[in-house]
Parts: sequence; C-alpha cells; structure tokens
Amino acid sequence: MNTVSALHAAQSISSPLDAEPAILRREPIGSYDIVRVLPPGMSSQRVLARSRTDGAAVVAHAIRRSLTNTQGWRASTGRPSRDGRRLLQLITPLRTIENAHVLPVVDVVLDGAGWHWIITPYGGAAEGLVTLASVIGNQQDGRLSAVEAMHATRQLLLACEAAHVRRVVHGAIAPEEVLVDRHGSSAIELYGLRRRMSGMPLWDAEAAALEVRSVAALAYRMVTGFAVPDHYIRASRVVRTVGEPFDEWMALALEGPGFDSVGAALASLPGASGAVRKR
Repeated sequence: MNTVSALHAAQSISSPLDAEPAILRREPIGSYDIVRVLPPGMSSQRVLARSRTDGAAVVAHAIRRSLTNTQGWRASTGRPSRDGRRLLQLITPLRTIENAHVLPVVDVVLDGAGWHWIITPYGGAAEGLVTLASVIGNQQDGRLSAVEAMHATRQLLLACEAAHVRRVVHGAIAPEEVLVDRHGSSAIELYGLRRRMSGMPLWDAEAAALEVRSVAALAYRMVTGFAVPDHYIRASRVVRTVGEPFDEWMALALEGPGFDSVGAALASLPGASGAVRKR
C-alpha cells in the first residue's frame, strides 16, 4: 500500500473518533484524559491525551486491525480480555526495540466503549505533532540542508538497525511516519505495526532491504525536495552543494546494488563533512 492510499484509509476508517460518546463527552481513555483530536496517522487515528498518573502528555492511537479494511480494533467478541491478549501478542515484539529513534509503546488501554488504544509519548510542539513530511513541506524551497538530511538519515538507520537486531522489520518508511520533536530528533511512529496488523511475519529479508532503500529515498527527498525519479538523477545535479560522499551514498542505495544490510548502510554513510560540497 502506498503512502497516499494508506493516508486515505487512515482518514476513512470507522473509529471512536467518528461518533463515539466516549470522545464526544471527552470521557477518559483508562487513566488518560483526552485533550484534543490530532490528525490521523498512517496506522491509526490519534488523540492528544494527558496521564492522570504523572501528568505526561501522550498520544493515544485508536488502531485498526489491518490496512486492507476499515474495521477498527474493537472488542467485538464480547470478551475484551481475549481481544486485549491478541493485541498484546501482536505488539509485544515491537516493544522490545530500544532506540531513541523508535517511538516506544508505553501502554495499551481498553476504554469503556470497547476500543483498544496504543499509547506513545508526545513529542510534538504546542500546535501538534510534526512529521518529517511537514518539515520538508514547510521549507521555502521544499527541501532541507544536506547536513540536516544527513543527520536525519543517520537517526533513521539507527532506528532500523535496533529493530533488525531484534529480527523485526517495518518495511518502507514514509515521511508521514517519522515524527520530529522540538529538538529536531526523528523517531519512527508505531514501528512495525502495519505489518503486524496485516498479518505479515515479524522478519522478512526483502522487506528489510526495502526499508533501508526507503531511508535512502527519504534522504534524496530531504536533499532535493523531490521523490526519487524512475530514471535516477543524482542529487548533486539537482542541488549542486550536495557533497560527493553523500551523493555517492545515495546513488549506491538508489541506483546501484544497494546495501546488504542496515549495518552496511550505516558504515558507508559519510560524516557531516561529506554532506556538503567543499569549495
């Protein structure tokens, strides 16, 4: 499923945000008080909430069972505990990934209306969540500096590496799935959830290779402002200030044979000095 269709599905799913009394009356989600509805993500409908335990701001995700239907994850069997166990079994492996650039799942909650919610930390600004897609789109020239792009690329590869060590894979990463906090640090939201909800295995070597390539494609988009064209054009031909080492790295990933693993991609990624062409 591509980014456009996934976002369309997220916006059209039947969810507790559509007409559920719990949302309309602002009833709590477990021990979390709802603050406001947030824009939908690729794998969930979201609300901003606040913990009554410690006051922390969190994002509560009303998830759906798969990306191929519009049915949310609701306790439809009449046995919420059994549904909850099924959901926990699906996401437990995802919770073993420990990396600053993978948004952690801190709680799973069943509300009074029978909807399951996944709780993640809130790292957005006062006006809401910030995605990598919005950061790129808000730039006057539609792109980031090569140094910024290199920084984000390294963070995303570190996230992938931490997951692949655990034999967990997400697949192609879209810029709408990457959250950027107020300090400029990137984190992948609900890593691996789409695959789990779609019944796919935790690990797949082909999906892992696709994931690494997608990070390189994001690097290209961040640097040039454009998606990778079918007939590859080097980033340095679009933006002449891109350094040769970074340009070569993207070309190897996107035009050449690619990398054998995320570790190889990280090892080959140049340092910040290689991001910008030397004068």
